[in-house]
Amino acid sequence: MVLVVSADLVSEYLGPVVVQVTRTPRIRMLPTFVELRAGQGELEDNSYALCHEIATVDDLMIDDTPLGGPISPRKIAEVNRAIAEALDLPPWWPSP
Repeated sequence: MVLVVSADLVSEYLGPVVVQVTRTPRIRMLPTFVELRAGQGELEDNSYALCHEIATVDDLMIDDTPLGGPISPRKIAEVNRAIAEALDLPPWWPSP
């Protein structure tokens, strides 16, 4: 399972940029992990976005029908911060 993190324009022309999402519980939470609790984005189980696992995939690998709904702006900000941490980038967006 993946979470698409790229802008629609990037996804459309260059292929979606994604982070891996797993249901496997994490023993230690790193700053690059974002917990997605069951119910967020219509997830059935607690899951974890592994924001250090970033990849560009062929858009044919992404189903047109998402597994769930969008996640909250607050959770998107957490994912953005975790990606910045993974890439050693300074955060530049405001917190929600």
